[in-house]
Amino acid sequence: MDAFLQSHRTLCSNEATHLSLTGGKYSIRTPEDVEQFRILYVREPNRHYLVERVCYPSVFYMDLDHCTIDTDRLCSKIKATFDQVFVYTNRQGGFHIIFRSIIAKSPTDAVRLCENICIKCPMLSPFADSSVYYSGLRMIGSKKSTKVARVYFPIRASRNITLLDLKQSSIHHQIQTSRPWASVRTSRPSLSKSNTPQIDFRQLHEEYSDIQVKSLRYTQPWATIISDSTFCLNVNRHHNSKNAYFVLNLETKTMAHKCLCRCESTGCKDYRSKPVKIPARAYSIIHAQLLER
Repeated sequence: MDAFLQSHRTLCSNEATHLSLTGGKYSIRTPEDVEQFRILYVREPNRHYLVERVCYPSVFYMDLDHCTIDTDRLCSKIKATFDQVFVYTNRQGGFHIIFRSIIAKSPTDAVRLCENICIKCPMLSPFADSSVYYSGLRMIGSKKSTKVARVYFPIRASRNITLLDLKQSSIHHQIQTSRPWASVRTSRPSLSKSNTPQIDFRQLHEEYSDIQVKSLRYTQPWATIISDSTFCLNVNRHHNSKNAYFVLNLETKTMAHKCLCRCESTGCKDYRSKPVKIPARAYSIIHAQLLER
């Protein structure tokens, strides 16, 4: 598998069909390559960290986080309401639901489909995560990180993954010609001065209503945003030169303010503000950009 992935490695984000959560982009498009990839994948279970990158048009899917619905009840309701539905779970409250008979044309279309399904099945609404329509879905049998597994498997007693499982769980549709959404958009949201309010730093303080993002760093599951603002929540004023920065936990989807000031007199070095929720749109932009790195 390592040799196969190396031979399909790409530096072009617009061509990537798969992303590694430990680093790497891969383009696997022809039917022959897809089949070979799946054969190699099932031979080496539970050692990968791969995400199927969403390419539109895409098979529609839903990602449920921290779901408290009984597994049997969830499956019965979904399969009684929709055709060609496949459900996978990490057995820790996470579910991936693949609707093979429904095709999404864009992230906006996918969000609309998600909302419509939640109307038909209201019990899903509190757990549905719409950020995945800009990024993709972790493959069944793939770990979340080197420290966190949370592997998704088909809902059955056996945890063996078959070629049929990989085919049924795939979100790719017409993968030879479809492309990631970022490559077909006329202007992609970025973390710049013109759109930082989308990240809604004002949730922490009004002083953060018009700031510029200088850099974005990532060490799973944490993202760190360095800003040009010198305002500090700890001392409730601007520092002369030291900047504020924001720490985001992409698992809990929360953000907090910290300060680069290291003066002993202020206590800023150890200060961390109370966390607030990251707005869904902001999370989608950040998550999609980090996956492309």
